[in-house]
Amino acid sequence: MSEHYAGILRLVKKGRYVHLKRGPVRKTYAYIDNLAHQIAAVVDAPAARVHRRVLYLGDYQPLDVTAWINAFAAGWGRHVPTVPDTVARAAAALGDFSVRVGLPLPITSDRLNNLTLEYCHDLSPIKELAPALPVFWRDGVELTRAWIDDAAQLSHIDRNVVPALV
Repeated sequence: MSEHYAGILRLVKKGRYVHLKRGPVRKTYAYIDNLAHQIAAVVDAPAARVHRRVLYLGDYQPLDVTAWINAFAAGWGRHVPTVPDTVARAAAALGDFSVRVGLPLPITSDRLNNLTLEYCHDLSPIKELAPALPVFWRDGVELTRAWIDDAAQLSHIDRNVVPALV
């Protein structure tokens, strides 16, 4: 798990994450078992089907980030509040200023833009090779949440993640 997502999930677990009041933001994410399944399909495919082709990997259904975060929060007995866009923009502007004067805050305009940027990849080429994935996204959330709750994993995450707000 990347430090970025581990940090976000730590904030969700602690009740310190907030949603932005915008429409759904969809992103192509992937659960690790699904990635392994797709990689195996590429390795097993005839060379003519994969040679010189770009194959993006990921879960076939782009995730609404709000629904994804809410699924983690519900598993931890948390509710994620929503802040108005104007509040988020003001906090990001304050963060931009604080970075310039050497006192970085966890939210900046760049980070806010990244949070609201949709990215959905065309996965049809890999879906031809691996038509069905073994893990549904909600099951992946539960498996990931259980992994985070494991004391050894959580201490590893805590040592390597710089907390980030939002």
